[in-house]
Amino acid sequence: MSLAGRRVRGLGEPGRKLRCGSERRSMLQFSEWPPGNRAPAVWEDIARALLVPRAVVMMLGARDSGKSCCMFWMARYAAAHGRRVWLVDADLGQSDVGPPAAVGAAPLPPDLPCCRDSPRPRAPLDAKRLYFVGAVSPRGCTPEVVQGTVRAVVDAQAAGADLVVLNTDGYVDGHEAVAMKVAQIDGVLPAAVLVMGDQVCLRDIIDPFRYGRRPRFLALPLSSHLRPRPEGERRQARIAAFCKYFAGSRERVIPLSQCGVGGISRKALVSKDSIGRVVGLYGHDGCCRALGVVTAVRSAGIDVATPLAASQSVSRVQAGSLVLTPEEAGLAEVPPLPARGSSGGRDLFRDDDLPGVVD
Repeated sequence: MSLAGRRVRGLGEPGRKLRCGSERRSMLQFSEWPPGNRAPAVWEDIARALLVPRAVVMMLGARDSGKSCCMFWMARYAAAHGRRVWLVDADLGQSDVGPPAAVGAAPLPPDLPCCRDSPRPRAPLDAKRLYFVGAVSPRGCTPEVVQGTVRAVVDAQAAGADLVVLNTDGYVDGHEAVAMKVAQIDGVLPAAVLVMGDQVCLRDIIDPFRYGRRPRFLALPLSSHLRPRPEGERRQARIAAFCKYFAGSRERVIPLSQCGVGGISRKALVSKDSIGRVVGLYGHDGCCRALGVVTAVRSAGIDVATPLAASQSVSRVQAGSLVLTPEEAGLAEVPPLPARGSSGGRDLFRDDDLPGVVD
């Protein structure tokens, strides 16, 4: 049975049912955003029902299903009704909160400017919390994505959020993808999961919650006017996001004798293969303070270009698998990096060989 034909129970009034079947489908078919400055009627019904204390709402859907658009609209609706809203974006490749390669969390800014045809912001928000993963695809690093997602939601609630809106990536097909999404739902315990579309792989994610305690899954049929984003456009968006994040960065020397190393061995981190590698810089509190790019290696340390202030100390360096050129990171003034082919490494920035992985 299609998800769009499933009857689901609303969150606000006990016993109230929202119908997401054909009788509501026409309200979701819009040719431009926002149609008359109003969202589809079913979005308003769901957003109104989510105005409850300390709720978490999670977006679930395949690539190009409109999750980010829905996330920002729900957040703006709640903020307009006096709620303190935090956004958590676990889409490593196309994040709207913080730089790529990390789970980002931030409060929704007041009067956030948006694109002409979308409630999404014109550029990624500055993250107040970062949870480093070190890749632009969740494939092969799903435990880190799940851990970062859960910590981000918990920290947002601890910061006083009335509503946390969680966006996820479009990696939904296959055993690893299904297991990751199930683990995210288990860890976050959302009040509602907004399901964009009715692909079979989405039902595989929902089925484990059919019995026992489970969130409410609210099905939103896709708009027929969604525009798929070509891989080239996604890549350029990632480059722009990295350039924005690393703008104004300065190089700092990090002596590895004074801090721990994670992700790879200390010996591997100071090898030439690490030049251009993206790293997470952690403070003594165990939180990721900033991302950096390795620009030079030394026998006892590394040089890292990072926006982290010089006054903030680094107690641990977490190495990711992602490697950037100076142009990809907006660090063109850094001396050219060695050709990747000469070191035997592969281009870890590209994820266009992983169709459907990121949203």
